[in-house]
Amino acid sequence: MGYLDAVDISQWQGAYKDYGTPIVFMKASGGDAGVYLDSQLFGNYAGAKSQGKGIGLYHFAGGKDPVVEANYFLRACAPLEENDVLVLDWEVAHPNPVEWCRIFMETVHATCGVWPLIYINLATLRAYDWTPVLTNCGLWIAAWTGDPNSDINTGGHPYVVHQYRGAPLDLDAVWLTMDQFHKFGYHVKTDTPVPTPTPAPVAPTPITPPVVIPTPPIVTPPIIPAPVPVPPKPPKPPVVIKPIWWKAMLAWLKRHNMKVVKK
Repeated sequence: MGYLDAVDISQWQGAYKDYGTPIVFMKASGGDAGVYLDSQLFGNYAGAKSQGKGIGLYHFAGGKDPVVEANYFLRACAPLEENDVLVLDWEVAHPNPVEWCRIFMETVHATCGVWPLIYINLATLRAYDWTPVLTNCGLWIAAWTGDPNSDINTGGHPYVVHQYRGAPLDLDAVWLTMDQFHKFGYHVKTDTPVPTPTPAPVAPTPITPPVVIPTPPIVTPPIIPAPVPVPPKPPKPPVVIKPIWWKAMLAWLKRHNMKVVKK
């Protein structure tokens, strides 16, 4: 696969002009003298955009607070347009450059969804394990061989851009097609979530009351006690008029001149 020619410019090149390359990298901001905006950014961006160039925007790291620098860089580039490629230019001395760059990259990605490319020279690349950064970010290697077709030993890290000349103008070989280069850029999100349709209200099904067959009450018949037999009255014993009684009766009648008359 061949490469695409690119140039990277800043305020030091003055007013924008067409360098004849399909891709233009331009400085957007810096953090090496406090955070600041490149004075030629807007002119460079408007000129390259009007000519249909592939555009890269880079931040020259200062090594102070990576979150502050990342947020300032994003404000400098705002509003991002479709396919704008972001880049971190790392050239300063720092005790832990990999961690600083990782935080910067993750801050940018969390805000706009873009993993920037990282620009570092060959000596810095070989001095540290850049895996935490290069796992997500494309490598732009600075190795001034003067030949864009040079095979650069990057220790197993593939590079997508090679800066092969640094003076009087930075020249680069982008080892991508334009479509591939744009895939590293910003993309407007078009996948709006589809709202879950609200189901139409369903008329309630009338509830037919169950037919209740009344259960006849259980009537317990009164318990009628069995008639207790009345024992027959014992017969009266016959009146026995003892003869002595009659005798006394007759004697009494005689004393009173009374007599028993039989009818």
